[in-house]
Amino acid sequence: MKHRLSRRMGTVARSKNEGRVSLNLLLVLCLSIFTTAMAQVEGRRKILTLGGNGMIGSATLTRIIATGEYDITLASRGSWPFNTSDTVAPHVNHVECDRESENIQESCPELWQDIQSTEQYHAVIDFSGFEPEWVRNTIEILGEKVRVYIYVSSDSVYEVSEGKPFVETGTKSVETDAVRPSDKTLQMQLNQKDEYGHAKLACEEMLVEQKLKGGFPFVFLRFADVFGKGDDTNRLLFYYLWIKYQDVPGVPQVHLPESTPEATSITGLNDAVESILAVMDQPDTWNEAYNIACQELFDVNSAITMIGKLMGKEHVQAMFLPDDESFNMLPSVIRGPVDISKAGNSFKFQPTKLDTVLKETIGWYDAELQSNLKFLDESLVEWAIELFESEDEMDHVLLQIFEKIDGLVYHYGEEMDEF
Repeated sequence: MKHRLSRRMGTVARSKNEGRVSLNLLLVLCLSIFTTAMAQVEGRRKILTLGGNGMIGSATLTRIIATGEYDITLASRGSWPFNTSDTVAPHVNHVECDRESENIQESCPELWQDIQSTEQYHAVIDFSGFEPEWVRNTIEILGEKVRVYIYVSSDSVYEVSEGKPFVETGTKSVETDAVRPSDKTLQMQLNQKDEYGHAKLACEEMLVEQKLKGGFPFVFLRFADVFGKGDDTNRLLFYYLWIKYQDVPGVPQVHLPESTPEATSITGLNDAVESILAVMDQPDTWNEAYNIACQELFDVNSAITMIGKLMGKEHVQAMFLPDDESFNMLPSVIRGPVDISKAGNSFKFQPTKLDTVLKETIGWYDAELQSNLKFLDESLVEWAIELFESEDEMDHVLLQIFEKIDGLVYHYGEEMDEF
């Protein structure tokens, strides 16, 4: 809103000298305000995060915010899941931006203005680079204003790469394995089988290419399926709910496809955060890729039994069914586990133990599902949609569950605005 200074009728005009005095006072006041503001941010470095309100991003930013050493600009579409509206939003400069737009200057004017007014970002952390076009657009608008670009990647890049799976070789994937097959037909088949892995590897390839042309340094952190507080992927949560409501009439025994990999990797949320913070200020680790995961192998069948014990259910065991009669939420890859020795050697990465990661995640589910009815409601409905083939079966089970939970009303298919 624009404001205008009003005058009272009959006021005597001020002299030119009086006008100069007033102008000088205004300049002094503005200078004072500017000096104070600069004093508040003196020594603070700028960080730009692309995304950052999800599980990994919010946990990372909470740590960075706590140092008081950085001015953070967070570019995202604007959702604030769980408690991030309190823990993250008030402490960052949030600019709304949809990376799907081809012209960021026009679609994300606040982000463009932030980039133009910044001499250099101490770090750019890309949590939301899911498509190569998005990363290409970001490279173009950032130019030379990046000290280091930390790209949150995935072990899915190995799904579209050369080599055979762990079950055939007994060898974990190392960072140099992320190379596409020379056979174009095979390359296309792998890309179609895992479009996510194809896109993530394409983003990495794009960042390498810009560096070879004299661009900014990068780091690729390849996470496996990440477990921890704030997990909203529904992967591990799916099995948690299945075990929790195993005794409800109509709920089948927990089952897995016969082809479920027996060994893969998972990444603890705290380890993901620590790796980002570690490489940010260690230039000798830049221009490299690192696998980040627990040292122990993850087996979803054994994990189901462990989760049952953590929930006080001692004899939970999954049965195996033909692939066309079952489905799996974990793992998200079939290539197998990753080797984390490079991260250990380069920046002394020490992974959290697998059982600790599972305990922390299950503990968070217990607390959040009890206190957050909206999250419980949505999670149960999504779980049932995946589990049951018919809507009648789903309704039958969910109505029984919802009747036992005070304050929860089953309203599948209805708008949740009033919830």
